[in-house]
Amino acid sequence: MLNKLFIYSAGIFFSKVLVFFLIPIYTHYLAPGEYGYYDVLISTMQLLVSVAFIEVWNGVLRYMFDYEYFSEKCNVVKSVLYMTVPLLAFMLCGLLLISFIIEIRYFSQTILYIISYAFLQTLQGVARGFEQNRLYVLSGVAATLASCILSIYFVVFLGKGIPFILGALVAGNLVALVILVNELHIIDLLKNAVVDYAICKEIFIFCLPLLLNTIAYTFLDIFDKNYLLDKLGEEEIAYYAVASKFAAIIAVIASIYQLAWQEYSFRYANSENKDEIYTLSVNTYLKFMGLSIPISVVLVSLTFDFLIGVAYRPAHVLVPLAMLTAFIASVSGVLGNLFAVIKKSQYYFATTLVGAAVNVVLLVMLTPVISIQAINVALFTGFLVIAIYRFRIVSRYMNLLLNKQIIQTICFTSLISFLPYVYPTLLMHLSSLIFLLAIWYYTNRDIFKFLLKAVKIKLMNYARIK
Repeated sequence: MLNKLFIYSAGIFFSKVLVFFLIPIYTHYLAPGEYGYYDVLISTMQLLVSVAFIEVWNGVLRYMFDYEYFSEKCNVVKSVLYMTVPLLAFMLCGLLLISFIIEIRYFSQTILYIISYAFLQTLQGVARGFEQNRLYVLSGVAATLASCILSIYFVVFLGKGIPFILGALVAGNLVALVILVNELHIIDLLKNAVVDYAICKEIFIFCLPLLLNTIAYTFLDIFDKNYLLDKLGEEEIAYYAVASKFAAIIAVIASIYQLAWQEYSFRYANSENKDEIYTLSVNTYLKFMGLSIPISVVLVSLTFDFLIGVAYRPAHVLVPLAMLTAFIASVSGVLGNLFAVIKKSQYYFATTLVGAAVNVVLLVMLTPVISIQAINVALFTGFLVIAIYRFRIVSRYMNLLLNKQIIQTICFTSLISFLPYVYPTLLMHLSSLIFLLAIWYYTNRDIFKFLLKAVKIKLMNYARIK
């Protein structure tokens, strides 16, 4: 699993850095209205693909791990690709009908992006199912790199706008698809495989709750932001947007672990000692990430004015809970992945629905009392409810034991990380930071030594190759 973490870390950080550097270019050369429409359009299209394709790429990944032989895995791949044909036709017909009611700008580019993005997601799922993690990462980096280069060329040198940026994204997806089709030998694979209609049915039933889960999360995000916009105005929302950028960093780091965790958990789904394996993995994640978050919270407080500026100082107090919320959300995701292991994906939506209801009620109740901080409290509580609910359900099907001492330490260190926000002196920042680092090292010293040893071995192997 450690090797997978290194691979995913390299790929995701490289891709995120490339996309991050495009933001100032877009904001410099595009009018705010153009960039705003583009941002909403991309988010909407990606959601539409998830809905229309019922996140079938998660299904292909899960079910490929059920089979040992290559030929059986190939049958799963062909079955899933067979499923995408009616799903794609349904989506295109729906878009065509919508276009008669609502104007869809850049219709042809939108269609091409949706098709290329959907098949890219599916084939990347196939690559992960064959445990070709480097190929998965390579395809993502290639897509990002190609689209970034073309976008810069179109926007900066040719003075073009959104249609050409969308074209660049399509080109990037096509580059990645060519790599995947070639490296996975998809044409030969499909020739020698058969469509298993029983697998198609199973994957459809498995993926449908994942779709409902995505819709619930999206609704929650839209409701929260629009409710606060109506009640508090744009300025307060801007402060939360700044705080959520720090939370997004936690989400990116957590996503790296979850990519590796998915494959790791699926591989041991039928193992006799899977309970011990999953217990160790979940507790390791809790003590490593859970004790890293308080340190990050203090570091953000120490550098906030330098990173963000005094003008956004009101956002400072929102940061700690926003970052802790991102951690709790990642824990709910780690536990939720175990639903896929036991093939009880219906619990994804059920648990999310309960957490979403808690979030909405608290947001409405607390906004008049604590203003913009209400969204942090509501989201934190909602995700905490989801995590607890998912743990209780998973415990019915496997003997998953959480280390209470680790959970207590996370709670204690989280409280310590709030002190610099209450007493913002340099002494408080430094003393809190040293104390939290000491606890982190003491608790994670076994992981730290193991990571150092693994990195040393990697460097030595690299030196020998050179």
